[in-house]
Amino acid sequence: LRDLAACWKEPSWVLYVLAIPRGDGEGGRYQSPEPLDGAALEDFLVKHRDFLEGDGRHALWVASADGEGTVVYDRHNVLYAYGPLEAFEDVLTKRGLHRRPVEFPVPHTHHYHDFHDASEARLLQAFDWIYSPLREGDDD
Repeated sequence: LRDLAACWKEPSWVLYVLAIPRGDGEGGRYQSPEPLDGAALEDFLVKHRDFLEGDGRHALWVASADGEGTVVYDRHNVLYAYGPLEAFEDVLTKRGLHRRPVEFPVPHTHHYHDFHDASEARLLQAFDWIYSPLREGDDD
């Protein structure tokens, strides 16, 4: 996500959507209280990488403060990118990823690992988040 966010001018907003709370956190949308510069965004992503990538209880949105782009990493491990698409595609291609149709197995499962419950708590303590309730579709 950091490499994709580097395709636009800093800073970036972070929106963490906790769809399925398992710890003491409350389901909802958690917006960073202020936009993050590149170093702060990278620090956040590195500290919480294993949890963000290894559990299906959430989605993470990173958006340019200037409206240049948005990248969403959803509960199904799918990236959605809006903005400088050619730059995004260059970054992803260099990482060995390619555009293809998204297919979800039916039925499919999400993994909510209890060993990540403490990780959820740490992430929710990362900022003085601006909280708002879940919206329809946030838990899809």
